[in-house]
Amino acid sequence: MADGSQRLLLVVHHLVVDGVSWRILLEDLQQAYRNAALPAKTSAYQHWAQQLQAHAHTLDDQLPYWQAQTATADLPCDNPQGGLQNRLGSQLETRLGAEHTRPTAARRSGSLSHPGQ
Repeated sequence: MADGSQRLLLVVHHLVVDGVSWRILLEDLQQAYRNAALPAKTSAYQHWAQQLQAHAHTLDDQLPYWQAQTATADLPCDNPQGGLQNRLGSQLETRLGAEHTRPTAARRSGSLSHPGQ
């Protein structure tokens, strides 16, 4: 800057960094700016996902039990006599004549000439 001071501008899209991660990132930047030691690196997302998948495989023997529970489950319902009809739906049908479909067919076959040629 003109007066010799410095600024750091960080611009990050909200889909890249959530509120919790943003706070952690700012704390790490403050520590690095003060030449303080940064905290130890935490485990990576990939490592966490692998551990979660390994744990899920330890539950495979429970699957038959839970499938049996749902086989005869009588789930609650607001209106058991009601139908599964969507009365709010609508349908739109349009047909194109040959005068509209010929240009489309020509474009697909690659024989469409460009205007001005």
